Amino acid sequence: MYFVLMTVGKTHSGKTTFGRELAKRLGPCCLLDSDEVAEFLKSKYPFVYQSDYEEGSEQPTRGYYLKLAIVAEVYKTALQTNLPIIFTTSNAKKQIRQEICRLAKENGRSTIIVHFNIADEVLVERINNSQRLGSNQAEIQSFNHFLTNIQTHRFEVPIAAEADYYFEISEELNKQILEQVLTIMRSSVND
Repeated sequence: MYFVLMTVGKTHSGKTTFGRELAKRLGPCCLLDSDEVAEFLKSKYPFVYQSDYEEGSEQPTRGYYLKLAIVAEVYKTALQTNLPIIFTTSNAKKQIRQEICRLAKENGRSTIIVHFNIADEVLVERINNSQRLGSNQAEIQSFNHFLTNIQTHRFEVPIAAEADYYFEISEELNKQILEQVLTIMRSSVND
């Protein structure tokens, strides 16, 4: 049995860090990161994609839907392989998580959710001190706006019943949870 793992959490909660560390330690896998797709679109197709939301608006851009479509197609293709799949996107909406799980089950895979339940105050501090954003105040303000005005209102907290395995992280990267997830995912590879 192979796995599909979803990280679920708000911006700067540690999803990508967790997913990359897991992928590095797990070995061959498909690491799906919508931020990487966004960077690709920004660099190669800047007139098609600039950001997920119109500035000062809560309306998604057409580019946002393009990014989601690319991630969805990569996921569907990855399901046809024997590789474990790791999603490091926010997976903030229950409907999206249900569709990911449905497709996983149709393809004989078990599902894991790792929920990053980090307090908004901690996330704001992380955004303000982010090395990824550097001193780009416009980017920092954009992420803060996204967290406080969009994600906080649209985020649907996952529950354990949504996946075969459920873990919750409420502080810094929890090495124990990482080890538990690795053990579960490796057991399927070794079967």
